[in-house]
Formats: sequence, C-alpha cells, structure tokens
Amino acid sequence: MPLFNVIVIIVCAVTAAGLTVWAGALIASAANQEFGWFILLPALLCVHLLFCLLARRDTNVRNRHDDRLNR
Repeated sequence: MPLFNVIVIIVCAVTAAGLTVWAGALIASAANQEFGWFILLPALLCVHLLFCLLARRDTNVRNRHDDRLNR
C-alpha cells in the first residue's frame, strides 16, 4: 500500500476520533443544562438518521430492488 494512502487513513481515523470526542462532550454538557434536551434530542435524531442511512446502503447493485432503473 502506498505511503500516501496510509497517511490518509491515519488522518481520517484521528479526525473521526476527535469529532467523536467533541460531539460526546457537547452532548454531555447539553444534558447537564436546564434546556439541554433541546440540543440533545436533535443530535440523537441526526445520529439515528445517519445510522439508518448507513444500514440501508447496499454496495451490490444487483441487490437493489427498490430502484426502478432497468439494468
């Protein structure tokens, strides 16, 4: 594997870890505030929608029964 690809993978992993920690700290601090649930509920909704989109994604084109394109 080329060195550039290894560096890109490492940078993406470190960035994802940092964003996860930042989002967790933001949600945890919002839960301690008086109106923190107004921030927490939309964040949970976004996480749920992202999970549903990723779970539904299918990489095999032949298994996609819901698109109406004739291939």
